[in-house]
Amino acid sequence: MKISTKKIAYSGLFTALTAVGAFIRIPMPLVPFTMQTFFVYTSGSILGAGPGFMSQLVYLLLGLSGLPVFAHGGGPGYIFKPTFGYLLAYPLASLFVGKLINSIKLNKTTGYRVIFEMILVMFGGSVIIYFFGVIYLYINSIFIIHKKIPFLIALWSGFVIFIPVDLIKIFFASWLTLRVKRSVKIVL
Repeated sequence: MKISTKKIAYSGLFTALTAVGAFIRIPMPLVPFTMQTFFVYTSGSILGAGPGFMSQLVYLLLGLSGLPVFAHGGGPGYIFKPTFGYLLAYPLASLFVGKLINSIKLNKTTGYRVIFEMILVMFGGSVIIYFFGVIYLYINSIFIIHKKIPFLIALWSGFVIFIPVDLIKIFFASWLTLRVKRSVKIVL
């Protein structure tokens, strides 16, 4: 498979945007609100599955190599942080979103149906992120922190409270994707 310079540049852009999204945050007790997921969704939906996946994988590797691109720093020790499961899911969520968004026909006469389909796909990406995140948060509380939190608390603190904000991010990510794809015609 040939990787073009354009694909590398766009992937790098979304790697940087995801890093910036880590610093747009509202602190919470267990998991902070950040804008990272917005860029995870848009990396897959705008770039496509492969470049979106690569942008998030590079983001993950940069953070693990020691660059402080995660919400609370970086380095190999970050794998022991309770929120690392969310980061692990970013490449998979971007891949999922990219694969399914490409199957949506953007030339439909009504934008509402396209937006609705994109919202459903991105919500699926969100479920991937929160599934990995909540499971990792719960396991981390048992084996790393040694202060077990009840699973329902992990589910509430690591997923449920994020649903309203994530739905807003997903709506805007869907709208942005539709606008970009219809006007710019990015071909990767």
